Amino acid sequence: MEGYVYVMSNQAMPGLVKVGFTTGTPDERAAQLKSTGVPHRPTVEFYVQVPDARAVEREAHLRLRQHKEAKEWFRCSREVAIAAVKRSAGVVQKNEFSRPAQEKLREAELSAYRDKAEAQRQAKVEEERKAALRVEVENKHYRTIQQLGDAPGYLAFWAGTSAVACVGLAIGTHLSDAGIVLGGIVLAALPAVILKEWADGRKRKAKPYLDAVARRQADLDAIDRTPPPRSTPKPSASAPSSPGGVSAAVAPKAGASVRATAPAAPPARLIHGDYTVDQPTMPIAQDKSPEQRARERAARKANDPSG
Repeated sequence: MEGYVYVMSNQAMPGLVKVGFTTGTPDERAAQLKSTGVPHRPTVEFYVQVPDARAVEREAHLRLRQHKEAKEWFRCSREVAIAAVKRSAGVVQKNEFSRPAQEKLREAELSAYRDKAEAQRQAKVEEERKAALRVEVENKHYRTIQQLGDAPGYLAFWAGTSAVACVGLAIGTHLSDAGIVLGGIVLAALPAVILKEWADGRKRKAKPYLDAVARRQADLDAIDRTPPPRSTPKPSASAPSSPGGVSAAVAPKAGASVRATAPAAPPARLIHGDYTVDQPTMPIAQDKSPEQRARERAARKANDPSG
């Protein structure tokens, strides 16, 4: 009988899971169970479609017999029940759904999103920190570079060229005094600009100016090479510190030897295709051979009045 073998839970019955089968859909079965008067609608934790749903359900019940509470209810975690159903179904299964797997996938996506957002935030903070340091470097070197790279102001060149122009106009023309002064001022405007740029160029090719610019650039490059400051973890407020600076919770007693302890190995995981199930924390009955399964199913079908 093709159908679905499912694992359901109900928040009104913590610690219990229901393992059953249905020829409809697991959601329809959950709605039927809700109509029986249970306080909350059952939550479908897992289901898988198999050719012989009744046989797979019975075998899953046998695997979970140590945790049986009543009828199809078992006192174990959903991971234990899911592992029992998957091992009973074997490879002849399709349309598999697992709420724990989806929760892990969502948690992984949320974790990746949080990590990305945190990385962007840290990058922004770091860029703002470096920008502030660059401003400090620019302000530090600005006055020195300006003094070494700028010739006297434009007005000084304008005044000098104006005087030369006025002398030339006085010698070579018959203008009045006012005309000579006005003409000298106008004629000196462009030569003063040219002379100012020429003088600035000469000073900015000199070694003192080039050295000052190199020092400023070295300070700017050092900012880019500086790693971001590390955030120091806050000390735990739950355990007071000992006088030696070691937390009282972890400080060894006087005369006691300190041994290095290796970190605990992570729990084993069951891998099934692209689906991962945590290693159950409770025992499951051992697998049976294919011949033993076939004999038991044939015996059950022979003794089944409905068959």
